[in-house]
Amino acid sequence: METKSPHNMSTNSWSSLPKAEKIKTILKLQETNNQMKLDIDNDQKTLAELRQTIPDECLGLFEKEKKNLLNHYLTAELLPHLSEQGLNADEIQRMGNTITARANAQVADREETKNIIQETEEKRHKNEFLNQQVDDLAANILRRLEN
Repeated sequence: METKSPHNMSTNSWSSLPKAEKIKTILKLQETNNQMKLDIDNDQKTLAELRQTIPDECLGLFEKEKKNLLNHYLTAELLPHLSEQGLNADEIQRMGNTITARANAQVADREETKNIIQETEEKRHKNEFLNQQVDDLAANILRRLEN
């Protein structure tokens, strides 16, 4: 008898299956899920490795392109609300200030995130160093106690 996926079965047909068949179906589903998780992990590892090979120049260009797109989308978001006769100088100034403020806020958020990541990394390194010092000190104390 061929094992059916519980996703393709009605409640009645699932209930009518013998217990051994249900267990077999569930085990097959778990194996499939585990394999999919392994595949996803492998793909994420590959993606992380590929990201590390991207030159800094490309990352800078990518950030610049994202900022340009943000400016474009913010302008496009404001344009449907424009009047037919055009904008006066105050409206143009206000729209420019709004776009600039939004772009600057996003850039500031990105910079703050970079700083937080850098601080976290520094603290992690310091923590590793302190852990190593504690381990060395403990080993030294143990050696002295053994002598």
